[in-house]
Formats: sequence, C-alpha cells, structure tokens
Amino acid sequence: MRLSYVDAIKWLNEHGIQHPEEDAEGNVIKDEATGQVKMVDHKVGDDIAEAAERQMTDIIGTPVFLHGFPAELKAFYMKKVPVKDGEDGGYMFTESCDLLMPNVGEIVGESFVNFTVVYFLFSPAIFLSFFLGAFCYGLCDGNYLAISVFLYFFF
Repeated sequence: MRLSYVDAIKWLNEHGIQHPEEDAEGNVIKDEATGQVKMVDHKVGDDIAEAAERQMTDIIGTPVFLHGFPAELKAFYMKKVPVKDGEDGGYMFTESCDLLMPNVGEIVGESFVNFTVVYFLFSPAIFLSFFLGAFCYGLCDGNYLAISVFLYFFF
C-alpha cells in the first residue's frame, strides 16, 4: 500500500492514534493535575513516531510505503518536491519514502539526493566537472548516479 505523509497524518487522527505533546525544545508536556503525559492529535509538520507507525501498520495489516515527508524533518541534501502553482507553499516535501512492515515497523528508508547541494559541498571544481560531464555522457538521476560518483571519487 502506498500512503503519503499527509494522508498518514489524517489516517492516524481518524483512528485516534495520538502522540505526546511537546514544548518548543522537544520536552514532553505533562498534565499538572494528573502528572500524566498530555496526548494530542498529529498535524502536518510533526514527526510520526515509531510507535504510531507500528500501530498504523498493525491495523492496516499490509506493508506500507510512506512517502513525501516534510523537508524540515529530513536531511538537507534530500531532493524537494516542487511546489505546484496556486499552493501556499506552507510545507516543502521531500522525494523520500519509508517501508513499514506489520509487527516490525520501519525496515528501510530511501530518498533521492539533491546532487547540486552535494557537489557544492565538495568543491566548485567537482560541481563544474559534473555539468561538463553531463554534456559528454548524459545526465541520469537517482541511485545510479550516486553509485557512479562514489566509485569515481573513492576508488
């Protein structure tokens, strides 16, 4: 089953799966009267905890590809999904996914890499050689290019 991050948030809320409320520093907030952890509904922008992912996959009962996470929750080098015309652009999402298995949880995560950022981190010379190489050998995106770059520079 394929499920977007936004749809997963809706699904969790529809099924009453909540998470602990946190303050700005990420500390769990407790109810002053009872001392119990305050539980709140998920909202777009929240990280989905492992416990919530496991509950969701156990209820669904089939493997789930969860995709399109907010860029703020993922690594800086992950490729971003372009914002469509007319959208407010409140959240930028990544081209990434996690494979969730019932009774196990997340077993693998994958993403496309924004190679422009990675090349600038190494050096402008590498960045330039990449674009010059694209004219000679063509340009491909995804894991094949990542493996090629790794093999070229480290072996």
